[in-house]
Amino acid sequence: MKINSAAANLRTANLKSLPGEIPQEEGFCHKIVDKFERAVRSVDEYTKPRFEPEKGIDTSGDRNNPSIFGATMAGAMSGLATQGLYGVPAGIAGAVVGTLVGKKGGLLGDVGAGALAGAATGAAVGAVVAGPAGAVSFAITGALTGAIGTLYGSGKANSRDGTFGSAFLGGAIFGPQEGLIAGVAGGIGGKAFDQTGRTVLGAVSGAVIGGAIGALGGPVGILVGAVKGALLGAGGTLLGPRLNQAVRNCGADINKWIDKHLAPHLKNVKVKKWQKIAMGALVMSIPMAFSLGRCFGAGMVVGAVAGGVMGAKAMAAILKQPSVEVNPRQVPANG
Repeated sequence: MKINSAAANLRTANLKSLPGEIPQEEGFCHKIVDKFERAVRSVDEYTKPRFEPEKGIDTSGDRNNPSIFGATMAGAMSGLATQGLYGVPAGIAGAVVGTLVGKKGGLLGDVGAGALAGAATGAAVGAVVAGPAGAVSFAITGALTGAIGTLYGSGKANSRDGTFGSAFLGGAIFGPQEGLIAGVAGGIGGKAFDQTGRTVLGAVSGAVIGGAIGALGGPVGILVGAVKGALLGAGGTLLGPRLNQAVRNCGADINKWIDKHLAPHLKNVKVKKWQKIAMGALVMSIPMAFSLGRCFGAGMVVGAVAGGVMGAKAMAAILKQPSVEVNPRQVPANG
């Protein structure tokens, strides 16, 4: 009797466990999928602009006016990356002219003006350096670097981010020249009003520019250039804004952490203004040197200098802002 009873209980336990095995497996898979979905949502949320006017928070990156400084740096670095020191004048000239035209408004007038000024300057430099053949090559590259500089100095964050994203993709996959073509396409795409428009405009711009320059290699060159330009132009408008927005949000989080955890411990430490500015320059120079150093040989030095200047300028601007933070413990109680 006891043996039969034990056997019956064992069979009952087995029967009860069998139906439970499938839900356990489904539960495990569901947890994995759920974690993945939550991770995707977290990344999506972290790469979106934060805008809370009541708290003075705006990480969108939009500016009221184009930046000649940012445009000049981008034009100079893109010229240096593609043609060395000989490419710098065209990048700077195109960036400055395009930015000045952009301050007057218009959709693509700034890019056109920057490209023309860069092409003219590049042709002049190329004619001196390498004769008529060099003039053509330098003019094409000068047009691209002038347009890149103009777009990167834009007050609209999506245009700057699209330029960065496409240039990064093109440079990392194909090289500096393709990075220029892609960067111009992504920056133009960034001028559209929504993501669909930005992607389509980036693809069309990339196809046109890539196909036009690819024409130097015949019909096959046109097709290959157009396809590469379209893919890179569209991809940059998707990737660039997400990457740069994550960087901007990360910077805001770091500042918040410093204010909350580090600043109270440094209240009695006197730091001079120039030391704070130097600290800002150092913080920006390291990642810029690393990122540009991976793109071209002299990029590490250029990135360090450019990052240092931008970091110092940003810190100086922060120090000019009046402090509005009030410590509740220091406010006397009424009555």
